[in-house]
Amino acid sequence: MRVTRYMRNAALILFFLILTGTGFLLGCAAGNNQARDNTNNGQTAVEDESRNKIVSDFRMLLAYQPKPDFLRRYIEKNISLVSPEQASEIVNSLEKKQKEHLPGFAEERYDYSENIQLKIRKLANPLDMSASQDLEDRELRGLLTETAEHGYKIETAEGMYFPVIDYEKYKSYSPYVTADFREYIELMAVESNKTPIKDAALMIGWDEIIKRALAQEKFLTAYKDSQKAAEVTELYKKYMTFLLLGANNTPLFSYDSQVMEAEAKATYLSALQNPPESALLKTLAEYMDLLAANDYKLTAEVQKYRQETLARIK
Repeated sequence: MRVTRYMRNAALILFFLILTGTGFLLGCAAGNNQARDNTNNGQTAVEDESRNKIVSDFRMLLAYQPKPDFLRRYIEKNISLVSPEQASEIVNSLEKKQKEHLPGFAEERYDYSENIQLKIRKLANPLDMSASQDLEDRELRGLLTETAEHGYKIETAEGMYFPVIDYEKYKSYSPYVTADFREYIELMAVESNKTPIKDAALMIGWDEIIKRALAQEKFLTAYKDSQKAAEVTELYKKYMTFLLLGANNTPLFSYDSQVMEAEAKATYLSALQNPPESALLKTLAEYMDLLAANDYKLTAEVQKYRQETLARIK
């Protein structure tokens, strides 16, 4: 069935009523809170019904393609009223919506406007969103406010400013989601707060690469059946690529001499002193043994090992 603009607007009006407490949903939520106050016997049928209603209404709203800011306000009002599994579902849906919405929003509001790029560039700290309300420029203030309300923040690369998902904001959901989703939020917040690569150059040290990769490995070991396992696997593979190859503008081996970068070599050898149990560190130990046998140079044998190791990550 085609969703008309009228139908979408009607759904969003309903959504506004829900958020302001005049809709049926928050009435149920209030009943839910009262039921919690009046019983010491755990979950009640009223609680279950209210929780299910919150989730079913959320799914209904998704069908009308609301923007991320609407979903974020809905979640903030209701996440404490649902189960951890339900909270993880709705937060996961928010992340999907943010990813879907991001390319069009970035292209329309940032890429097409050189005027906006110039205005952002002139700010004292372009990546600091907290001062957006104090800006005199209404156009820029409105854009930065909208960016934050969608759950994005500004990042920069190659002289351009653009929005990305701000996973630090997800930490407010951590008390309500399942353990695996809570750990996923932590992993992604680390990525969001300090991007590992920019302009094809590593922005973090070799030691931080190992640290983050070990955290990702720990997640995949503990939560191999998690709904976020595939995404963490992709992240882990990216870090293994950093570990074994470096990046185009921060190569692990010199383009001229083909010799391993000295700081990386020292860092890797240090990480292998009394290492904890880890498949990643076992791979790194094999890699360093192979490199030692090849005078720490990028030989055909080393290249083959790298390719085979990365191909095994599924």
